Amino acid sequence: MSQFILDKFNERFISVKKLEKTLNVKFKDKEYAIQALTTPSFVNEYPEQLDRVYHNDALATLGDAVLKTTISENIFRRERGIDEGTLTTRKSMIENNENLRRIAIELNIENLLIKTEKEIIGEDTLPTAMEAIIGAIYLSNGIKSVKKFVQDMIIDKTDIN
Repeated sequence: MSQFILDKFNERFISVKKLEKTLNVKFKDKEYAIQALTTPSFVNEYPEQLDRVYHNDALATLGDAVLKTTISENIFRRERGIDEGTLTTRKSMIENNENLRRIAIELNIENLLIKTEKEIIGEDTLPTAMEAIIGAIYLSNGIKSVKKFVQDMIIDKTDIN
């Protein structure tokens, strides 16, 4: 095994350990956490060297759906008689890209991303990573763990009034 592959392998697991500490979540399946932190540019740059390394886009799609459902359920349970328009407005205040980016910055997610050396973090990179992390928590640890994460790290850190 080349030194390059060993370095990238170690970098990925160091990022996961830091992520677990930052989020106070222990991933049962670390591969999902690695995928959540891996940018498409990284996978595209090293396709031959890193066999079966997946980037976070598809996982972010799952995480986005889980996030929307979790937030909607949370709001609905707290405000049982809420009308559809208010529910939609409050949900969108929590799950929008600007809010997810702000939370990702607070959690220092950018420094945990597995990316190319010269990669510039785009506008959607951090929100995508947050959604992918939610997808990873869901697949690895289940819905109960996701609900706790979303409550503690997203809903509680968002002003919706």
